[in-house]
Amino acid sequence: MYYKEIQPPAILQHLVRFFWVLEYNGEIEHPVQYKLLAESFPGLVFFFNSQYGAINGQTTEYKTFSMSGKFKMMGVYLYPYALPLLFKTPSNELTHQHLPLDDFNRKEFSVLEERILCALTDDLRVSILSDYLLQKTQKQNIPDDKFLRGIQYIIHSNSDVKIETLARQAGISNRQLERKFQTSVGFSPKVFLRLIRFQKTLRTAQSQTVKSLTDIAYAAGYFDQSHFIREFKEFAGFSPREYFNLPASCRADNFIQLHT
Repeated sequence: MYYKEIQPPAILQHLVRFFWVLEYNGEIEHPVQYKLLAESFPGLVFFFNSQYGAINGQTTEYKTFSMSGKFKMMGVYLYPYALPLLFKTPSNELTHQHLPLDDFNRKEFSVLEERILCALTDDLRVSILSDYLLQKTQKQNIPDDKFLRGIQYIIHSNSDVKIETLARQAGISNRQLERKFQTSVGFSPKVFLRLIRFQKTLRTAQSQTVKSLTDIAYAAGYFDQSHFIREFKEFAGFSPREYFNLPASCRADNFIQLHT
């Protein structure tokens, strides 16, 4: 598999995690098994073989499915709070959802979908999607408040983050924080923190040389390996050893090619 991440322009970095392209050009025509792991970041995805786009909500669930032959897809991962800010849809309404763009908002997405699917290069597709998101930000009032900065801190921090600390820094009660997380992130603070920690293990293994699963676990914030293994199985459907034993060419962030 070929996988590439593309960083957003500076003006979109508070809303967009990154753009991505994934394709498989193998000659195998029989069905190949794939797995999509749990994901804390929602986003838009465009399927070039099937010629449609979809909006993916954040999810704690993993899914196994089969595809035959070559494929190509591209998309964008948004920060969790971007869904309600850009599309006026509470994040918890899209949790565990995969909705074709026609079903989500046909009037708004039909032109975007056609332009991206008809574009001839990845650079042009990313440019079209960037322009669309930039236009959305100009139409919306995007706040720069303590709560959103707290979400960014959770995502990018390597330290253990306490829910009570987040509430205090945002100037709200724990109960208010819980409600705000549900509508802005799609999960409770506790579940979101667990998902982010799990995804840090995937990133840690990709970004640096690690000596053992213990190194990966501690780098992501787990205090013992048994906790790491248990949580990894919950979000991935197999053990970390099984995941990291897969060839690097079969792993693309949370998208896994299991068998060829």
